[in-house]
Amino acid sequence: MTFVTSDDALDQAVQSYCEQLLAKPQLAVRYTKVTANIPLRALAVPVMDAGLGYESVTNVSADHREALAAFRDKRETRLAQKTDPLKEAQKR
Repeated sequence: MTFVTSDDALDQAVQSYCEQLLAKPQLAVRYTKVTANIPLRALAVPVMDAGLGYESVTNVSADHREALAAFRDKRETRLAQKTDPLKEAQKR
């Protein structure tokens, strides 16, 4: 969507937009969307790879263990990670 509407008119604007899309040739709409998403996917893949890698590193941190224990014990967390597990692993 490329326009602004008031909160009161939002539901009607969305309904109207959807009706306009449904009235168009569906294969053309579908493949235009696929084409528009190609560069977005190309940007997202390397970021996701890095993000998942860093998330894996945090999963073995003391803070992660503390967060899980706090969740299990239904208490506030006491996060105190001072070292970076990734840097520590690189030293080994």
